[in-house]
Amino acid sequence: MAARDDGTAYLSSWAVKDLRALATRLELRGVAGLRKAELVERIVDRTIGFRLNSTAIRQL
Repeated sequence: MAARDDGTAYLSSWAVKDLRALATRLELRGVAGLRKAELVERIVDRTIGFRLNSTAIRQL
């Protein structure tokens, strides 16, 4: 996925249980009390957002 919105749209259909499992695999901390939308946002930031930020930094 090339954009944060794509990741958000994809993950929004997942169950919270599955999102929490994914967050665990990504070693995200402090996600236990997050709402679904916040959890999706954190996962997208950790994956797609990280990649996009890295690409932008490399282009400087």
